[in-house]
Amino acid sequence: MFFIVRSQDHADKLAVRQEFTADHKAFLAKYTDQILIPGTLFLEEGGAAQGSIWIIKADSKEEVEKICLQDPFRINGLRKSVEIFIWSRVFPDKQVTI
Repeated sequence: MFFIVRSQDHADKLAVRQEFTADHKAFLAKYTDQILIPGTLFLEEGGAAQGSIWIIKADSKEEVEKICLQDPFRINGLRKSVEIFIWSRVFPDKQVTI
């Protein structure tokens, strides 16, 4: 199954993002088989990070929740909210390269 994880950051926690970016990237690297496409969200080019979107491949929503709980950004209070959606691809056989 595929899931979308949408996280929103606290606007006043930029220092947390800066302090834990290396730990966050190491966490993402640990889960490259599951977190297929992680990315940061911005309102405008060059603006402050607002949160993130991840596309995750997992067997269950519970597995995704366990992964998300290990994110250093979440552990250290950057995340204002984290939402997990089951994602149904319209064209599941179409190969996409980003």
